Amino acid sequence: MGFQLTHKNRYTAKDQNKATIANKYIGFSVSGKGRATEQYAIDAATQNIPVNCGTYTASDVVFVSLNGVGYGTAANFYKTLAEIDVALQAGASIITDNATNAYRNYNNHAFSEAGLRMHLRKTYRHIEEIQKQEMPYSIWKLTNAFRKLSHLNKLFIEQALSTPSYWLDNSKNHELFERKWKLNNSFDFNTANIDQLDKINKMFDLKSKQAYEQAQKIEAHILREMQSENSFVSDYEIDFEVRLFAEKKYAAIEEMEGNSFFSSIPGIIPFTKKEHFLQEHYDWLLFANHNEYQYWESHPLKNQFHCAAFHDLYDHTYLAWQDIIDTEEVWIEVVVRIQNFSDILHN
Repeated sequence: MGFQLTHKNRYTAKDQNKATIANKYIGFSVSGKGRATEQYAIDAATQNIPVNCGTYTASDVVFVSLNGVGYGTAANFYKTLAEIDVALQAGASIITDNATNAYRNYNNHAFSEAGLRMHLRKTYRHIEEIQKQEMPYSIWKLTNAFRKLSHLNKLFIEQALSTPSYWLDNSKNHELFERKWKLNNSFDFNTANIDQLDKINKMFDLKSKQAYEQAQKIEAHILREMQSENSFVSDYEIDFEVRLFAEKKYAAIEEMEGNSFFSSIPGIIPFTKKEHFLQEHYDWLLFANHNEYQYWESHPLKNQFHCAAFHDLYDHTYLAWQDIIDTEEVWIEVVVRIQNFSDILHN
């Protein structure tokens, strides 16, 4: 392991610390300009150290180098990021400048060490930076629990940590529903699972009715306030938000601590303001059977009575039956927005 660098300048000693512990090298450089990144690639190759090889394992330690101010290009930067991603997903450790060196003037721009640090922090929620105080570098590695997840489950966790998780990135939409299909295709509708789903459904039935009733009480208070002289309230909106938690299931993923694995504003359960209230719609929403499978000839859930909120989870979201079964805690929030409108007069 390790290779010897050709001396370029006073910062070569810093970089030699990285080269000494590395067994692979990533570095895309402008050519023929005498830059260190290009020279280090030559040094690595002549000492049988793989350069930008595209193949990595969990035991690899990869020295990453980028051109500094005046020489860093978008094309080389993004080629570096792509190669780093392959290494990280394989479980390899990558070595970069530490914060002190990354933010000195020569490196402090979007396509150099400073930009790389920002990219790693922003792109990988599950990355760990190991920084030894006496060394001029940082070691980055994806946390084991996250790396061991399948690609589709990684997307699921990334979406869970988005705010809010029901805002789907179109690039992820297809794959998240692919995950749902795969899990549902192998889901076992045994007696225990059917009973647990019925229990969850009944909880949602009770809590959604209570939430709607609470929203109506809040609306009555707002309407009284709007009638008062000099009332601040011009208008209002009331929504329901659902959050699902599974702390035990995701205990190994540090970033999930205290976070829901799913949050949603159920489109099927809008709050209807008093001025637009229709009793028929209210009765359908909260008291009708919304079971998607009630008219199927044979389905394990055919005879259950499903509330709208439960139907929304399994039919209108990317959640699989197993995700719903694994839910340990549910938050149902009544979200109130008070609005004030003011005109600005012009002469």
